Amino acid sequence: MNSIKLYTDGSYTTKNPTVSGWGFISEDKNVKRAGSLTGEIVSMRQIGGELKAVMEAVKYAINNDYDEVTICYDYIGIEKWARNQWKANKRWTQAYRNWIMSQSRKIKINFLKVSGSKNIADEAARQHTGAKRCH
Repeated sequence: MNSIKLYTDGSYTTKNPTVSGWGFISEDKNVKRAGSLTGEIVSMRQIGGELKAVMEAVKYAINNDYDEVTICYDYIGIEKWARNQWKANKRWTQAYRNWIMSQSRKIKINFLKVSGSKNIADEAARQHTGAKRCH
């Protein structure tokens, strides 16, 4: 089976409160993508970036013909919403849950909780917010 492990993270700083950052990086650090979000989703602070990072990571895996992706995350909501174990109260978490469920027909999606200090995607997410430290 052709699989990839991708670390994902979101970032937010009150010093730049109109932007949330997102990023993902492969375990071997050969694949790295990051960006920023603006608009209403920033009201969720780093959570919006967390959701976007996972979605972009899954898209990357699908577009590069992987059969399986393991999403390494440090915020528990990433897996709980995706598995419908937490109620998705906001339209962003609802959209995330529904999107993940639809993509799981195309690719096997695994989730692996890692500690924040071991999340190698943190820097990728932070670079788009101006934050010096995570979240």
